[in-house]
Amino acid sequence: MIAAQMIAQSCTGDYYGDDVAKIKQRLLRAVQAGRAPKVVPNMSYLDQFKRNYQALKVIKKVEELVR
Repeated sequence: MIAAQMIAQSCTGDYYGDDVAKIKQRLLRAVQAGRAPKVVPNMSYLDQFKRNYQALKVIKKVEELVR
């Protein structure tokens, strides 16, 4: 369920697992609307996965080990 938690925290979509009925309904709503709903991601959560953020974490860890 880590994927479901990450999707929920990042506000980037819905997680339906293997629930075919929910997936079908979601797709039908998108087709009827003519588009998928606008997604406003939670960037404060997603920023931790950016390369520069990860690099800074590695640099800090190396600096701690050197001291």
